Parts: sequence; C-alpha cells; structure tokens
Amino acid sequence: MPNSTQDSAMMVCYRESLSNLEKFHGGEEQKNLNFINHIERIGKMISAPDEILLCMCTAKLDGEAKRWYEDNMSLTHWENLKSSLLERFTTSDSSSKIFEQLKERKQKLDETITSYYDAVIKLCREYDSTMSQKMMISWLQNGIKDSLKTHIKRQMKLLPESARTTQAFLKIAKDEQELQEENSTEQESTQPYLPFITNTISKTPQKIQSNSDRTTTSQYLPSRQAIHEHTKQNSPSSTNYNSTRSKSDGCDFYSQQRSNPRRQEPHRTVTYYTRREQQPNRQPSHPSPQPDSQHRPCSICQRINHRTNVCYYKKSHGCFLLAGTRDGGHSSTKQNPPRINYTSSTLSTPVYINVQVNNKQHETIINTGSAVTIINHKLLKKIYHKNFIYKSKLHKSANCSSINIIGGIELEIKIQGHKTYILADVATNLITDLLLGNDWIYANNVIIDSPHQHIFLMNENRKVIVSTPFIKPKQLRLPVLLTEEI
Repeated sequence: MPNSTQDSAMMVCYRESLSNLEKFHGGEEQKNLNFINHIERIGKMISAPDEILLCMCTAKLDGEAKRWYEDNMSLTHWENLKSSLLERFTTSDSSSKIFEQLKERKQKLDETITSYYDAVIKLCREYDSTMSQKMMISWLQNGIKDSLKTHIKRQMKLLPESARTTQAFLKIAKDEQELQEENSTEQESTQPYLPFITNTISKTPQKIQSNSDRTTTSQYLPSRQAIHEHTKQNSPSSTNYNSTRSKSDGCDFYSQQRSNPRRQEPHRTVTYYTRREQQPNRQPSHPSPQPDSQHRPCSICQRINHRTNVCYYKKSHGCFLLAGTRDGGHSSTKQNPPRINYTSSTLSTPVYINVQVNNKQHETIINTGSAVTIINHKLLKKIYHKNFIYKSKLHKSANCSSINIIGGIELEIKIQGHKTYILADVATNLITDLLLGNDWIYANNVIIDSPHQHIFLMNENRKVIVSTPFIKPKQLRLPVLLTEEI
C-alpha cells in the first residue's frame, strides 16, 4: 500500500475515533485517567506531537472541566496540562475506593484466569498509571486461588528479573490451571472405588465398640499405672503395642485389631479403659483426629487436658497474658497452679529491625497485628520518593484510636541487600516512623524467630533468602495500661 493511501486511512481512523470520544466534563462518574489515555492512544494513530494532543484534549473538555481550563490558559504544554488535569479531577476518595477494591479483589471459584487478570490489571492502572510490573504481579499473586498461588510463585522465581512480566504471569497461570484441570479429571475416574474403601473402614470401629461393651462390666476404672503393670506382665508385646499406639490417636489401634484380633483381645479392653479415663465424653466408635486442645497447651496453666476458656484458674474479669502472668500479678502468685515453669515466645517489646527504606538506613517495627504497612509522613519527607498517591481514610488501632491516612506510596524495603517492595499507607499521627504489617510479612514469607531474636525471609522451597537480627530501638514508646481497676 502506498504511503499516501496508508496515511489517508489512518486519518479516517483518527477522525472517527476522535469524534466518538465522549467529552470530559469533570464529573465523579467519569475517570480522567481513562480520558487522557484515550487522547494519547488516538494521537498515536497519526504520531501527533504534544501540540496536537493539547488541542485534542482542550477541544473535548466540557462543563466544569472546560471552565477550569479557561481559568488556567497558561497551561500551554501537554505534560503540564495532563498532570494538572489529573491533580484537579482525581479525588482522594476515588483513589481510596480503587485501592480497597484492589486489596479485596480475589479470584472467584468459577472465574477464569483471563477474566481475573484483566480485572486486576485494570484496577492497577486506574489506581496508578505508572505502577511497575513488579507491583502488578504482586497484586495478581495476592488474589489468585490458593491452589495456584504456590505453583505460580515458584515458576516466576525461576525466570530472570527482566522476564518477570504480567504477560509471563498470565501464561504461567493458564498452564497451571490446565494441569490442575487434567489432574482433577483423572481423579474423578477413580471415584467409584472410594465408597467401598470408606464403608470397609467405617464398619471396624462399630465392631470394636460392641466387643468393648461386652467386656466392660465393672464401673471401677483402674489407674493408668496399674493398667500398664497388668498389661506388661500378661503380654510380652505390650511395649511394642504401646509405642505404636502413641504415634496416633486411634488409627493404628484399629488397624492392629483387624489384622490380629485374637492376639490383641486383652489390649483392646485395656486401651478402651484408658481412653475412657482420659476422655469421658469421647465415643471410641468413631476414630476421629485429636482436638486442638490435645496438641496446644492451655495458655494459663500449660496443661493439655483442657482448653484455655474452661481453665479452673481463669480470672473472672480482665485477661491472662500468654506469658503465664495475670494482669496486675506475677506468675508465682498462689492463684496459679504449682510447678509450672515455662517461657513464652511473646516478646514484651515490639520487634525492631534495621532496614533500608528507599536507600536510607532506618529502624522499623514488624507488627503481625497490623493488616497494612504504614509510614509516618515525617519520615517520608526525609527520604527520596515519587508517585505519591493522595487519599484520605482512617485506620482503627487495637485501642480504638484513629490513625489518619493521607495517601499511599510505594516503598523499597532492603534487608541485608535483599530488595522487597510494598505499597504503604502514609499516616500523620503514627507513634513510630515505619511499621511493616501483614501485607509485607505474607508477601515475603517472613518467619519471626523470637527465641533466637532473628527474622528470616524464605523462598517457596522453605530456604532462607536472608536473615537479620532484632535490635534495641534508640527510643522505645509503649502504652501504659492499668493493672487493676480504679
């Protein structure tokens, strides 16, 4: 095609697109960023210079936007007009709404990868037109299905830094989705065999219960020590049996009865007594896994035979600290049970570490109780930053006080040379300079090792990427709370 014909066709497309472009009047329902993007896209058809883009933009202004431009006729350069237009007609409320949508956007169960990808990328560009590829990938990974998240992160880590783009993320996500769908199809083909296996296993506990009910004729339950001595004298295999039983709650016991019922008949009765003594309310006819109270000790007395909220030593008002000390008391007081000596992993002070924030060395708090990362506006003024996003909202702290948020900023958090990135809220009344919240902790697989006073950043293979020790802050600010009611 000759150049003249090609240019003529491009001019036709240009005129048609420009005439179909809706005028921008500055209302809340219109998005000025989309309007500017449309102007630049149409201008590229004819390789329009900045002067033409300026004329195109001003010709499409109407209503309040047109009146605003008439008061600012000194804006004669396209870049100046674009930035001023964005600043004038972008409200902090709309930015905060988009940010909240971005944080809450999760892939639905029946949603395709492509649909989820397009929605998140659109929100990212609406929130920040200059958002980096790394931040977009972070948002995409944050809301994708849990079944895909680990596999996608692992594949992305294998790519070189320059190849980690949103398009690469989309391709990897589609491939992983197809693999999982193939695996689920193969698993469905084996489904008819599962009912037979389930019925065979479920009949065994009922048979054992009926045998146990026939042998249990006495209401007297002997102590564990007496039972142990009795079984040790009457059975040469009791040691092996008990060690096997201690490995599980009941599954090995049932499988042993099925394989050799006559040999283990005495042990079946004894084991039934022992289980009844330990757990009076538990029915041995159904081999269910142990409750959490059997694995996690009581937070008050550290015993494992009950939950914290039903502990005998529970205080009628106030609360207990996880370190074993009552509010206003000491762990050695008479109210506490005797012979309890343990150390809590809960620190009495916040976790402080040294980091580089946008290449400036500074100490920071790692707070697992905060959902988001927050930086004090005073610290932000002292460090290099760009692309500050104006928005206004309030966070509620644990003591119901309000934290005033005036905007957001992308930060580079460097630990021992390892770079991480996070989109942080900017606060005016934060008591500390920088607080790294759960959004940063989860995104970087952070492990807080309180006994060894270190934090570790792990990769997807659970290998340590970098670690750094806790530090003592130069100035420590803690809230003062009453230990007794006044």
